[in-house]
Amino acid sequence: MDGIVVNEALIVGAIVIVGFVINQAAAWAGYSFSASAKKAIVFLVSAGLSAYAMYEAGLPELPDVAADPSGFALALLGVATLNFKIAQAVYDRIWQGLQRA
Repeated sequence: MDGIVVNEALIVGAIVIVGFVINQAAAWAGYSFSASAKKAIVFLVSAGLSAYAMYEAGLPELPDVAADPSGFALALLGVATLNFKIAQAVYDRIWQGLQRA
């Protein structure tokens, strides 16, 4: 596998739509979120959508856990780190936009 291609525009658009829906549903129900709660929601949505994008692109082959537990743990840590680094970039872009709005 050469690499994972993530279309950031689609992820950013999906995060904006999901965030808008959550905000509108909360406003309709009479709730208002604090800034830290909004930040947590944006991060969780961006991490989830980044994980989904990685899944759709095809996850790398992980070693057999029974044959090589430490290799499996390292490979899994690498995949998780990649996901959260992508999610962090998307999160930073979205959160900066939300702070300016």
